[in-house]
Amino acid sequence: MNIQGVAIFTAAFLSCEIYCSSFTPHGYLTTAVTESWESLVFWITNSISPRGSACARHSQWYCLDAYHTPDPRVFGGTLMPNFSNRSGLLEPHAAKAWFELLIREQWVDINMINFANPRDCCSNQVSKYMLFGLLHKMIKPDKYLAMLTDYKNESKPLNFLMAVYLPTICSNVIIEVGFGPGNFRRSHQPTVVEGAPYVILGRELEDAGLRHMASAYFNYSTVDQELTFHWFKHNIMCRDNAWICDETLVRTKGHKSPGASGEKKDNGGASGSGSKKGGKKARRKKQQANQGKTEFRRRLS
Repeated sequence: MNIQGVAIFTAAFLSCEIYCSSFTPHGYLTTAVTESWESLVFWITNSISPRGSACARHSQWYCLDAYHTPDPRVFGGTLMPNFSNRSGLLEPHAAKAWFELLIREQWVDINMINFANPRDCCSNQVSKYMLFGLLHKMIKPDKYLAMLTDYKNESKPLNFLMAVYLPTICSNVIIEVGFGPGNFRRSHQPTVVEGAPYVILGRELEDAGLRHMASAYFNYSTVDQELTFHWFKHNIMCRDNAWICDETLVRTKGHKSPGASGEKKDNGGASGSGSKKGGKKARRKKQQANQGKTEFRRRLS
């Protein structure tokens, strides 16, 4: 593909930038990014934020957004850096096709859902790779997937946090977190109260938070030291996906994604089996979630 072809292809994928790179909702105030910043970003299941609510349709715990990288144009660079000066690289169409094959086998197990349709794969997931992986960094598909699934390195610091203020509990509710190198970035809805504690909502507010754990509070000034990847992995991720903490399950679990055949992952963390029993259980959980959400909204009104 010549440079003109690359430019045309790049322009076509800039539409995904509207969704993918604008991961901060309108009105939020976010710390500026540094060139070294990269972050493995997760949504926390809740009924307060749109993404948390979408996540609840797949998991009772969390969902994986993407491995975020900064736009090189912010620092005077270009998209698809050094494409014309490097040999042996995949063309964009080939990279897109390759990543789609890879993520189709993994998206259910790693909770990387489509925000608009949590049961869908893989256009949304591929768009995130095309932006954060290929366009920003020229990362090959297999390496980007490895970045999405690097959970062994528990020393990754908290470098992204999104929060909204909930007056009923006088706390800043954490709705998204990210871990990786670079500066710590806070993304706050304007009502966030500086100095008020951060909280990952638990069972105390019923369906508003994570129903299988107590709320976890973090100091406003030292949250980046307290909310470590080790804590997030063992208290949230592994409660949903036991294989993340148990390597024996990694070696024995199947690679075929239940989502590929239209089945849905059970919210407890195991892949769906397609059985009637599993389907009834999932429907009961969905009904309970809807009832809890209605009650929570009624109380806040």
